[in-house]
Amino acid sequence: MERDYGVLGVCNGLVCIQQVRGCFGKERELIEYGFHIHNPAIQVISEDNPPHVRLHWGANYKCPYMFGFGYEEKERTYQIVFLETHTNDYKKQDIKVCSLGGAWTTVLTCEAISAVFPDGICVSSTLCWLACPRFFRGDPRTIFKVKELRIFSYDLKNKTCRYLSMPVGASEVEHTYRFEG
Repeated sequence: MERDYGVLGVCNGLVCIQQVRGCFGKERELIEYGFHIHNPAIQVISEDNPPHVRLHWGANYKCPYMFGFGYEEKERTYQIVFLETHTNDYKKQDIKVCSLGGAWTTVLTCEAISAVFPDGICVSSTLCWLACPRFFRGDPRTIFKVKELRIFSYDLKNKTCRYLSMPVGASEVEHTYRFEG
């Protein structure tokens, strides 16, 4: 098993650390994502039964997936959100949520998106991903112009999702993004 660590997100001073473990072979690839919460102010990190996602990758499994970490103010819970494209219908995506100390729950199925960056940013109990509204299956040659991009948002409180337009003036920026999904 190979291991790698990264920061999934920061919310209210807590840091969600994403641990990636992979086992690769000729027959299949197994990738497991585990999540720990770290409070740098008091140097404490969660260790008891962290939420995790296990993906079995085959030769034809190249579905994009995204993660996010946020805080839902009404219920006062920190949540990890996992967006996974259906393997049998690439135009559909499940939104799964895990509150800390709980289990994964599929809360919504929506139209699949292609995120420019796989990690969402939390803003006022809403996770947001920079996305292209057209679905692509990971062709690394796909290039997007800023004016084509949208913001895909998932509301942690209401359990709804929608596309938002880019901020005024963003389309004037001369920049392109390469999809790495």
